[in-house]
Amino acid sequence: MKNKYYLFFFFIFLFGSCASVADQIQKGKYNKAFQTTVKRAEKGKGGKENIRLMERSLEHLIQRDFERANALAESSDYNLIETSTKVIDLLVGIIDESKIYLGDSFDSHRTALTTRSSEIKLGLFEDYMESGHAFMRQARNTGDKRSAQHAYEYYSDAQEFLPPDIDASPLYELKAEALDRGKMYFNVRLYTPNSYSLERDIVNQFSKLERRGGIFNEIVVNDDSDEGFDCILNIEFINLDVDEDYSCETKSYCERVVVREDVEYDTSG
Repeated sequence: MKNKYYLFFFFIFLFGSCASVADQIQKGKYNKAFQTTVKRAEKGKGGKENIRLMERSLEHLIQRDFERANALAESSDYNLIETSTKVIDLLVGIIDESKIYLGDSFDSHRTALTTRSSEIKLGLFEDYMESGHAFMRQARNTGDKRSAQHAYEYYSDAQEFLPPDIDASPLYELKAEALDRGKMYFNVRLYTPNSYSLERDIVNQFSKLERRGGIFNEIVVNDDSDEGFDCILNIEFINLDVDEDYSCETKSYCERVVVREDVEYDTSG
């Protein structure tokens, strides 16, 4: 009799749990529903009904997010287009996560997703390369360092979406050239007071700039040469003359209180 009660409550729990997942799907909470079914499957719970709900939630999730990714991919904003590839790659990861439970049920979906992701990434790669080439031509023709810096940045973006079947060597060479053309060289010359300890402290502080120049900035301190620098900054430190004026003033105050006394005499005899 006791076993019958346990079985009864087990079925109540099972159908109640499945109903909650079905409700999540009904409300459009596909990712939450999918994660719930995965956790149950990991614990060996839910059986075939749980697997059916897993398939259903994943089907809805892929359909919804794939449509969103395609909409983002049509944008003119590169950030949104890049986001579309991340959404698709996330869906591919979810399919791979579910393969242990669903087998090859979603292989066709995975193929469609990876194909679309490759198309978008190839488009990004080509656009970034084209922009990089445009700035590189300007840098070569005019010697403009800022154009070379832009070219380097676009080539770096292109590298993130480099297709696996394209040789990366030409891109690396273009990046190296853009970096070399975009370098800015600074010489900071310090003229310090006639104090060894003060001069040492000042030079030590400014020497830290050499390590903080950034990828495009090369900073040296107290180089004697005038050649090869885009900017020479002369900084002169002088002794600080301090004049001190001291004055002291003392004032004394005295207050006198006069008390009046009225004396009356009786002369009536």
